[in-house]
Formats: sequence, structure tokens, C-alpha cells
Amino acid sequence: MLDLADENLFATRALYRIAEVQLTVDVRTLAVSLKSNPTLYINPHFVNNCCRNEDDLKAVLLHEFLHVLLEHTNKFKKMTFLLNLALDTVINSIIHRVHGPRFSNFFKNIYAPVGLQQLLRPFDHCESRSSFRDHRIVDLHEKVYNGEISAEDVHELAQSLVNTKLELYHIFFIGDHRGQFEEISDENRRLLSDIFKNLNTGAFFGKAKTSGNKNELNIIGKKMEKAKLHAWKRATLPLLLRCLQPDPKAKKDKGSQALMPFISNQDRRAFALLYASSLLPMSRMEVANGLPGELMNIYIDVSASMDKVLPHLMPLIQKFNQQIRLPIWTFSTEVVPAKFKNGVLNCETTNGTVLESVFEHMEKKKFKKALIVTDGYVENIGIGELHGVEKRNISAIITPDGKADMFNSIGIAAYHLKPIDK
Repeated sequence: MLDLADENLFATRALYRIAEVQLTVDVRTLAVSLKSNPTLYINPHFVNNCCRNEDDLKAVLLHEFLHVLLEHTNKFKKMTFLLNLALDTVINSIIHRVHGPRFSNFFKNIYAPVGLQQLLRPFDHCESRSSFRDHRIVDLHEKVYNGEISAEDVHELAQSLVNTKLELYHIFFIGDHRGQFEEISDENRRLLSDIFKNLNTGAFFGKAKTSGNKNELNIIGKKMEKAKLHAWKRATLPLLLRCLQPDPKAKKDKGSQALMPFISNQDRRAFALLYASSLLPMSRMEVANGLPGELMNIYIDVSASMDKVLPHLMPLIQKFNQQIRLPIWTFSTEVVPAKFKNGVLNCETTNGTVLESVFEHMEKKKFKKALIVTDGYVENIGIGELHGVEKRNISAIITPDGKADMFNSIGIAAYHLKPIDK
């Protein structure tokens, strides 16, 4: 602590000189308390196992004091794994940018160059060329260590890069940031304010200052949005397949016979003619006919709440054109054929959503199967209002924030779409 005070790293000499040190196993690594007298709690097992030398110890002390100096205890009242990742990433990048590998080698030693935890170690151009690295994480990694992206930006962009929550649980975070942060006393808040005034903020924040480089952030943001949409499509296609695949219990079409210029083992007479004549005989062959009644009829809710999801969902539905009976239908208070302009669904609504109009339309057209795409905010429907349509032949796809209660209550299979922005 006295060595850090003498070096006055990040102008924090005043804080280091008055801070009390307590060794304890009550914290996982270390923690700073500024509730009254500044106190640094250190887990001796963590120091013995992870800190190879004095510079490593100084690195973790700097890391923890920077959390306080940047007012993370004031800005963020509750810590999550993803927020912890974002804040630690920016703090480690500041230490590396200002003081170089002398201190940042500690983070390179304890964090592997894989997954999201690679953000916590210094950016390495040689490692980034590996074919196994996710280029989206590499882009984000390079920008944050160049000081071009803030913690808030990292937190937002990293959300789309999390494969599973389990990935974050396995990351070893420095400091005790679980649950709620404690308050900082007024006296210590004034001390932090004085320290911050003496900082060389240009070197501290790099090119981005506190808000990030907008052009670079926009580029990465677009990549993240594209990645989110691609992941959403991968999750949605199996759901559509489940809803649109043919019913295995349905009657199979017997097909019809047609004369074709091929030899078929189904026509023994054609085989006999082949040996009696030099001409290729016509063979009778079974030709399967697709029954319109077995195709899926699509009904799209065109209420205003559907605007966000339909532009992305309709192209996926159209991939199953061989399982779909045209035209596609739209409904609000009445059912009408869908209109497309330049390949985009034209959502004209008569205000309100009446689901019974769909069942009436199916009865009138003698449709047997239907997929209903809706937000689920519809009137209550009883079994008697299905107009003779068998509920096992109907399924519903519900928007991420929609309601499936009504469909579940009458035994219609309903499936929620995943949010696009997750």
C-alpha cells in the first residue's frame, strides 16, 4: 500500500495513505469499503495462489480502487455477471493502456484467450488471428483496449455474444461485487472527487473519453444486430418446422396413374413390349398428388404490435412454400388475403383482433389445418366457437411478449417466439 502511495498511480496517493488493510476469508478475492474509514479487505489465499510478485498484487489493488474511482458503486446499485464483465473489461483496459504489461500481465496470466473472458486480458494481435476466435468478440476486444468503447457500450454489445449463462458463471472476477453495493460516505466521496480532478483523463479514457467512438461503435453495433437476427432465425426455423410439417396421422394421397416414357417395375406389360418391339414403351406409373386439404393455411395477425416481428418472420414462413396453401391470410376483425408490396407484407388493420373470424373463415373454406401467428391478445374462445375445426389441426405462434393463455385453455398448441434482441 505504501509503495502504491509513493508511486501515486492514478493520483490516488491520498486514498492509499489512509486506507486500512484487513486480511479476511469473508471476501473471495478483495474488496474496498468506503462506508466510513476506507478499508481494503484482502483474502490471503487469493494473493498466495494468484499473485506471482508485487506487480501482480499492485494490479489487483489498482483494479479494485478503479471501481471506486469510476463511481461504479454509485452508478450501478446491483451487480450482474454481464455488468461485472463489462466493468472489469474497461478497468483492465485502462490499466493496460496507462501502465502497460507491467500490471496487465497479471490479467493475461489468469484469463484464457477464449470466449467472453478474453475481454478481461490485454488484446493480442497474434492471438486474434486464430481461426478459432469469434471475430465479433475480437472486434469488441480490440476497440475496448484502444479506449474507443465505454463500459456501457461493452455491456450492451456483449449481451448478444453470450452463448449460455453458464459461460459467465465460470469466469473468475476480481473483487467482491455480488449483490448490492454499499453507500460511500460524504467525506470519502469528496476525496474521490479531488482524486479525479488530478487525473490525466486523456490518457485515462483513450480516444473514446466517456462515451465511445460513435462511428466505430455503430459498425460493431450493426455486426451485433446481424448476429442477433441470425441467432433468432436459427431458433425460429425448427419451431416453424414443428408447426408446418405434415400430420403423420393424416390420410395419405393414393395418387394417380400416368403414362410415362420410362420402364417401370409397376407395369409388367411394358416390360413385355420392350422385348417385342424396338421402341421404348410407355409405362404406367403412380404419381403422388398433393392434396390441398393437407396443406397448411397461414393466418397472420396484422395488429400494430406485430410490426416488429413480421418483417423477419414472413421470409422464414415463405421458405416452407411446399407445405403452405396459398394465399396467406391476414386478420384483424376480418380475414382477407395477404397483400405484398416488393416482397413485404402490407399490414392493413381494421383495429382490434377477432380470432373467431379465423375459425369462421376455416369453416367457410373447409380448411382442415391452420397456423395462426398472433400476439395472443384476443377475445376468449370456447371449444364451441371453433366452428367444427379440430383443435389438433391448429397451432399458434405467439410473439415474444404475447399471451398464449387462451390457446392453452382450449387445447391449441401455442409456441412463443424468442425475442430478436436477446
